[in-house]
Amino acid sequence: MNNSKIKHKILGFFYRFHNETPFNIHKWKDYPTCDSVSKELGIDKEIIWFNLVSLGDNNDNLNNNDLFHNQLGKDSNFYINSRGIINYCEKTYLKIGRKEIVNDIYDYAKTISVIALLIFATTTFISTYFFNNKRKQEQEIMQSQINLINKKIDFILYKDSIPKKIISTSKKPIS
Repeated sequence: MNNSKIKHKILGFFYRFHNETPFNIHKWKDYPTCDSVSKELGIDKEIIWFNLVSLGDNNDNLNNNDLFHNQLGKDSNFYINSRGIINYCEKTYLKIGRKEIVNDIYDYAKTISVIALLIFATTTFISTYFFNNKRKQEQEIMQSQINLINKKIDFILYKDSIPKKIISTSKKPIS
């Protein structure tokens, strides 16, 4: 469970406590402690304390006042103020949690797409290199065959252009 859901659960617990307890009997000792919140929600006390502190510190990018007040420290009582009630009713932390998840997915997708494009580019480069080498070898073979054919054609054309007289005199019988 991410911190945003835990914060929303904590706000919900204090919101229900605030609404179910008549205002005139609220005494500081009657407010829930970190232990009672932990037992009620089934979440570890240290996680509850961490989230209560972060909700009370105004360090979670919400432009509002502290959402909780406590008397002395970890084992003291807590109560929710009006900003905490508003954030619970507007589901602020659930929205923040969804936004963080979407941002994380977007970041992973960007990373994966960059890796995929890198693999694609490398594969394309390597295959183009080997394809060009193969074509170059085929071109050299074809060029040598063309040169051979040209020599044969030149010989045939040259043979026909030589006067017959020269050909016949050049083949004198050896005596």
